[in-house]
Amino acid sequence: GYGKQRMNASESIFEHPLSEKTHTYLRVEFLFNKVTSLISESSYYCHHAAMGCLFELLEVLDHGDTRAELHSDLDKQLQLFRQMVSHPGVDRDKLNRFLSQLEKLYSWIVHHRGKFGAVLREDEFLQLGKQRFSLRGGSSAMDLPRLHCFLQRDVEWRREKLHHWLSDLQGVRTSVEVLLRLMREQAQWRDAQFD
Repeated sequence: GYGKQRMNASESIFEHPLSEKTHTYLRVEFLFNKVTSLISESSYYCHHAAMGCLFELLEVLDHGDTRAELHSDLDKQLQLFRQMVSHPGVDRDKLNRFLSQLEKLYSWIVHHRGKFGAVLREDEFLQLGKQRFSLRGGSSAMDLPRLHCFLQRDVEWRREKLHHWLSDLQGVRTSVEVLLRLMREQAQWRDAQFD
């Protein structure tokens, strides 16, 4: 179920998923949005936080079976939208473009080798950082001198490197975005009051 919260005459959307799978999709979406926002900043601390967010994202993708869930959900959507091709009044060009996008995402999921983010998990620099980030305060310059050196590099170089790491997960991001958009379009929203 979904609820809307009103605050000072403006609307705020609060999503309350009914399934663990949807909860995971919302977490993944949140973390992708957060890491992208942090990367767009230029400070040492924002890029430090972006690294932590990237590690959180890998942790979320490690739990459960996100791959099987995305595979199943994309397959269901493909079947549903393929049935719509013969319906009168359907914009076939628009539908075919959307079907093409779903097919590409489905193909990416099916042909992706290993776990999502496996390439990132094998990166020695990231692996060391991930271990230290899991400790409270363990990612300081004293604890991770290589990370400190990385964060002292040119802002554009850091952004490029962070975007490169994220690109390994782009298929996951786009799949989650598309599936959540479809869920939101079909959801029954209701007003809710929170004090």
